[in-house]
Amino acid sequence: MHCYHQIYLLGKLNVEFTWYDRTTTDILTGVTLPNDSRSYFTNLGQISNKGIEVSLGWNDKIGRDFTYGLSANFSYNKNEVKSIGNNFNFTIIGNGGVNQTTTGQSIGYFYGYTQTGIYQSSSDMSKQAAFANSLPGDIRYSDNNGDGIISPADRGYIGSPFPPYSFGGNFTLGYKGFDLDVDLQGMTGHKIYTQRRTATFAVLNYEANRLNAYSTAGTSNIEPILDNTRGNNFLMSTYYLEPGDYFRIRNLQIGYSFQQKLLLKAGIKKARIFLNGQNIKTWSKVTGYSPEPIIGSILGGGADNGSYPVPAVYSFGLNLTF
Repeated sequence: MHCYHQIYLLGKLNVEFTWYDRTTTDILTGVTLPNDSRSYFTNLGQISNKGIEVSLGWNDKIGRDFTYGLSANFSYNKNEVKSIGNNFNFTIIGNGGVNQTTTGQSIGYFYGYTQTGIYQSSSDMSKQAAFANSLPGDIRYSDNNGDGIISPADRGYIGSPFPPYSFGGNFTLGYKGFDLDVDLQGMTGHKIYTQRRTATFAVLNYEANRLNAYSTAGTSNIEPILDNTRGNNFLMSTYYLEPGDYFRIRNLQIGYSFQQKLLLKAGIKKARIFLNGQNIKTWSKVTGYSPEPIIGSILGGGADNGSYPVPAVYSFGLNLTF
């Protein structure tokens, strides 16, 4: 493992920087035997993680009564599978084929087709690559290998459940007895697999996005026809992936510390009253309850089957020191 860590103190500015390049070897890996349904475990895995972590902080005071502090952090990580038994060209499949782990890609990436639209009519289909049984209203997939037809050979990398970028910040204010503390956090670059949408319910139980489903030519170029017998529309593809990017106010607290002169008469050394809120606001484009990466299994993560929502929690209290 190679790592470089440095802290800089420049007056009121604090800078911390870390760079790392770590390769983990001899990972226990379940490998399927060639031309056989049996598998065995062996130490074949080799995974690389490279990245940086940066944090900045600034604290200052204005006059006698006003103080403030600002801090921000950012991290980036690139994950790559270096080896899982290259002599046999192994592929580890997760979540029924939705995720795959192969040499040269990130661990447990999403594997499937890329949606390019909806077949609008029979004449439209004659100009586009398609499955042999495709019909108007079905999802149109990208012909990645250019052979003029859509087949399993057109599947490939379509995203990762693991966010490469994470960031956050903190902001504090103090004025006489009042104080404010705001904590921010976010992630970007990952995908959420909306596996809950692959279930075939009665028409009255579909999610709201299906209200925009294809019915006739020109009605939709995103949502396929509302017909559960069209199996091609339930294949793993970018249609079922959503960007997991989000930004959240993770914590906000406002408090007031009473003056000691008033407290000493009552035999109290310190007294502070506060109002606190956790997860009070999240900005995200996901349609599920939570945009955070749903890890589950490392080899088959990122599937949202109705994850429990992150609750907003509000509290208030009084701290006393006698």
